[in-house]
Amino acid sequence: MGGYGSGNFKARQGKRGTTSSYRRIDSFPIGKRLQYLRKHNQKSSTERIYWRDGSDAKTILFKNRLHVSFGDKLMWICRKLSATLYFALIPNNYGGQDRVYYLCPRCGQRVRYLYLIPPGFMCRVCGKLNYESQQRTKSRHIR
Repeated sequence: MGGYGSGNFKARQGKRGTTSSYRRIDSFPIGKRLQYLRKHNQKSSTERIYWRDGSDAKTILFKNRLHVSFGDKLMWICRKLSATLYFALIPNNYGGQDRVYYLCPRCGQRVRYLYLIPPGFMCRVCGKLNYESQQRTKSRHIR
């Protein structure tokens, strides 16, 4: 059957990936870089970002998008990957700079983090990822 009431749901839930298993890119630091672009009337800015695993990526920030390019090792194959990520600027309720959120390339939802899940970047929901705390059972919480 496989419905929500069956025991199979818990087994399937445990096999999902977690957000900490994948590289992610945060949208909030872009707000400060975007403010710098506007202040100095520049069209683009180039910078490197570093993933948690120590590798890095080259980014080019424009006023309405972020272009990310990096090399990736998959097994024995080295390949160059690139993606263009669009973002939305949301006015802050209490003044100050706008908040920046990525638009998920798959669903278009505004999100703070995009995860690099082959074949590209996507939000946590599209990538079917959950948090590590959602993977724990009650027996692991109680000590």
